[in-house]
Amino acid sequence: MRKAIEAGARFTVASGLNVRVVEAARAAGIESIPGIMTLPEVEKEMSLGCRTLKFFPAEQAGGVAMLKALEGPYGHTGVRFIPTGGINAANVRSYLERPSVVAVGGSWMVKKKLIVARDWRGSEELTRAALALTHIS
Repeated sequence: MRKAIEAGARFTVASGLNVRVVEAARAAGIESIPGIMTLPEVEKEMSLGCRTLKFFPAEQAGGVAMLKALEGPYGHTGVRFIPTGGINAANVRSYLERPSVVAVGGSWMVKKKLIVARDWRGSEELTRAALALTHIS
């Protein structure tokens, strides 16, 4: 995390909760976005002051239906989610339509083989295609 902050990172994202990371991010003046999958995890992370949470693995944890369920008790709190895990071109819009979703992540738009090959143009094309699915320009 120190190296990321030195490189200019303004937030951290994790698949789960590590209280030391949340506290270190806060001390550095950046946002920590820990991962959740269950209601107790939402409660714990909110108690630490986190209001944007990574919902992972989204599809395996109930997908859009689970997000709808979370919006019930937490919608008034301002908590927001970044679903990842099973997000793809076929379901990305259904996630982005949820009022609690601020962003999504997905490996379909960041292929490891393109990164290894340093094929930035290929990565850019996949990212542009993903953005087109969301009507974002």
